[in-house]
Amino acid sequence: MLEIDLNWWDYLSLFLILFVGIPHGALDGAISITLGYSKKISLQFRFLISYLLFSTMILVLLSCNHSIHFHFNKHISFWMW
Repeated sequence: MLEIDLNWWDYLSLFLILFVGIPHGALDGAISITLGYSKKISLQFRFLISYLLFSTMILVLLSCNHSIHFHFNKHISFWMW
């Protein structure tokens, strides 16, 4: 089991995401710090590159074919719940 030690700003971030309506992904950087990606510059770089690549992939799918994007999001949503 993954043990994560949350600080007060982590709880604040989660509160803001769930109840205030901060856009999805706005606090991903803060969450990556909590998960330990700030301990090494190589981990930060890997997180940023993977985040940008995934975001670019989603934008390309959306712009090329809306049907593919819809089904992709539907399957992601299914596995997240």
